[in-house]
Amino acid sequence: MGIFILNLYKVHLFGIYDDALPCQVNYLIKESELVGKGADTVISLVHNYFELHGSGEKRLVIHADNCSGQNKNNADLFLVILNLALMGFFGLIKLLLRKSEVDNLDDLVKVVQNSTSGGFNIAQTIFDNNEKQVVHFYE
Repeated sequence: MGIFILNLYKVHLFGIYDDALPCQVNYLIKESELVGKGADTVISLVHNYFELHGSGEKRLVIHADNCSGQNKNNADLFLVILNLALMGFFGLIKLLLRKSEVDNLDDLVKVVQNSTSGGFNIAQTIFDNNEKQVVHFYE
C-alpha cells in the first residue's frame, strides 16, 4: 500500500473583455509562471493584449471590477474591461469548468475555448506550443 499526496494545480485567470469585438482573452498563468499580482503584472498583461490581440487602438477606457472588500493587488481574478463594465464571459467558463475534468493546463485551455459556442472566449497561455514565451512580465 502506497501513500499518495495530492497537490492542487493552481492556475491564475486574468481576463480582458473587449466589447467592440466582442471577445474575452483569458490569460491562463500557472503558479510557477506568475511573477506577482501587483500593478506590474496587470500592466504587462494589458500590454501583451494590445500587442497580440489589439486592433491598433489609440484611446483606452479601463474599468477594473474586483470583488469588494478584497485587496485589489491580491485578487486571483482580475478583470479589465474595455469600454463597458460587464462581467464578460467569466460565468460561462465557470459553468463549463464545474462539469469538466481538468488535469492539466491543456485541459483548462479546452474548457475556456469550448465555454462559448461562438468562440468568444480565447485562451492565452504564457508559453506557446513550442515552449516559446509569448507573454513577458515587465517591472
